[in-house]
Amino acid sequence: MKFILVKSAKLALLFSVAISQICYAENMIEPYFPGLPGGTAASETCSNYQGYSINLIEQKGDQQFDLYKETDCKGPQIYSLALGIDANLAGVWQSFLVFDEGTDVNGHSLRLVSISNNEEIYTLAFEGDAPQFESKKIIYFTPSEEEATAKQCSALGIDFKDLKENSAGVLIGHKFEFLLETKKSAPAKGQYTCYAVQ
Repeated sequence: MKFILVKSAKLALLFSVAISQICYAENMIEPYFPGLPGGTAASETCSNYQGYSINLIEQKGDQQFDLYKETDCKGPQIYSLALGIDANLAGVWQSFLVFDEGTDVNGHSLRLVSISNNEEIYTLAFEGDAPQFESKKIIYFTPSEEEATAKQCSALGIDFKDLKENSAGVLIGHKFEFLLETKKSAPAKGQYTCYAVQ
């Protein structure tokens, strides 16, 4: 019994350290988006982020994320966001909370919410590789209805047959960059990826 408790404590400590590294690293998010700090499930909980705090409440099959101006979910509530049950608070990038909405019929989406302005500034839909978070931009591939060819995928070193197997098809995802300076997304011309449609 003592061995199990010690082992559990070690695992909890390692997980806590990993989450801390995610929260304070320059690139805040790691593929494929860790869950809430401490591994807390979708139930009433409070987490602190850069002097702010966010409370998660599960209700009627959805989740409500409430942002507070002070730590420990005290002080005035300054923003509220309702998302599906599969969503989670993936982390903090620069001055934005990053919410992972999970995958649905429209693909995989992230929402960026400004902590300083208390407003949602962008919804980013992506396919293929997980978005890459850099200090001044987010690099990602947008979904499309453009069918990929074996030649296109091979040019990228992607196995077309492997993607096509057990999928509804293979499409082209176009590379975009969300720029911190402009708060807008722009295409990276001529750059693409191949992804499987489930």
